[in-house]
Amino acid sequence: MKVSVIINTIDRARSLARVLEALEGQEYDDFEVVVVVGPTTDDTMEMLSKYQERIRIARCPDDNLSLSRNIGIRSACGEIIAFIDDDAIPCRRWLAQIVNRFREHPSVDIVGGI
Repeated sequence: MKVSVIINTIDRARSLARVLEALEGQEYDDFEVVVVVGPTTDDTMEMLSKYQERIRIARCPDDNLSLSRNIGIRSACGEIIAFIDDDAIPCRRWLAQIVNRFREHPSVDIVGGI
């Protein structure tokens, strides 16, 4: 099952870099990363340029999380959508745990973390 990890961000280049680094260490490897960048004024786009081969970047014209998430969903290719905040650090098994829940319980539509 392919997972689309969506990160919505505005003006948090340094914390976003830490999230992207942590995602590279995931035990589950069938995933893509979609970063939706709002009207940022920091060096987010410059920081993301070093990841351009490994992530998809979308832009959101407004400071609006709902709109930004919808842009991320439209950009996603995975069977599962996983949102993570731009200042959160996932454990190495984060995606594996999500996918396992969907495999164990095929009728489940949504999974949340602790």
